[in-house]
Amino acid sequence: IKTNFSKNGSVGLLCASLLNRGKTTLHGIARIEEVYRVIEILESIGVKVKWIAQNSVLITPPTKFNLKNINVESSIKTRSIVMLMGPLAHFLPSFSIPHAQGCNLGKRTISAHTYALADLGIKIKTTNNSYEVSSTKIHPAEIVMYEAGDTACENILTACALIPGATTISFASANYMVQEICFFLEKLGVEIDGIGTSTLIIHGVKEINMDVEYSNSEDPIESMMFIAAAIVTDSALTITRAPIDFLSVELEKLKRMKLRYKTSKSYKSYNGRTNLVDVQILPSRLVALEDKIHAN
Repeated sequence: IKTNFSKNGSVGLLCASLLNRGKTTLHGIARIEEVYRVIEILESIGVKVKWIAQNSVLITPPTKFNLKNINVESSIKTRSIVMLMGPLAHFLPSFSIPHAQGCNLGKRTISAHTYALADLGIKIKTTNNSYEVSSTKIHPAEIVMYEAGDTACENILTACALIPGATTISFASANYMVQEICFFLEKLGVEIDGIGTSTLIIHGVKEINMDVEYSNSEDPIESMMFIAAAIVTDSALTITRAPIDFLSVELEKLKRMKLRYKTSKSYKSYNGRTNLVDVQILPSRLVALEDKIHAN
């Protein structure tokens, strides 16, 4: 079974595309409900989004973003709405976006976003129904993330992309969706040091205006789900196009639990950067670890 394209990468790339005044073609965009909600939001503020293939979209920015008619119904259904703050702060001195609701996860704090954006000169005021975003002079900074959140790091990366000079982000997430945004920004001409580490240095540019094409990579969460399904059903299954750098800890734990598996030689995803392998799971009799399995 083949691993599909990353959901989190799809959403992050759609938001990051707002930085580009030219046309952006994105491949590997997942056709799922959250992606549809983000596209509805983008269209409501003036962006033209056209599906040109099964998993490919063409994004054309407006001359000017208009948030007066933002799609509130779609906005409150996805936490990803907060990732519009970073890009849009460069084009609008002040704007308002609705609160995200959705599941209980939607109630998580956005402090990591607000503190880091404030360091750059972008202020966020939270009201009962919306986030009020304003800025006068946006500038480079030395940022220490309040927490190593994925969406917060993506938001700050997109904010830094259009700030000329070097901005350092310490305690950054090195997760796959964050790396995806870094790779995309590099395609847009933004130099980034330290990709894949907890310290990123972003060398921002004054303007991005180019026709660009970029491919999103595969979803390690989906690869892991298929790996787990094969294990618990005592099945032989080969999962292709698995992003190995984001599965290595899980496979190490499973190896210590006596899982029998094989991996192919590494090859690149369509973005030319993400390392993939094919993972062959063999029926195994697992033994519990002496110590705990914990989320990292």
